[in-house]
Amino acid sequence: MNTANDHLPMNPDECIHVPHIRCAHAECPCDRARFCDIWMEYQIAMVSLHDSEELSHGNWHEITYLRNYIDYLEGLLHSHGIHYYDEYEAQEHC
Repeated sequence: MNTANDHLPMNPDECIHVPHIRCAHAECPCDRARFCDIWMEYQIAMVSLHDSEELSHGNWHEITYLRNYIDYLEGLLHSHGIHYYDEYEAQEHC
């Protein structure tokens, strides 16, 4: 995440330094408070993106493991001469 912006921490639990930003809008939320609402929404989106990347990466590992296991079991059945319906044939017979 640090490659996109130097203000973002590596760890989502760390505080994020909000630089002094002057917005082009006359009624900017940055002028009324110590933090910018737009910047805070960006931070939340980046943390959500980081979390979703971690989840999808873990899911992909699990899917790959299960697919390899299915291929292994189908190979055992085939090597012992046991007929089985594969995942596509089984749906047709239900």
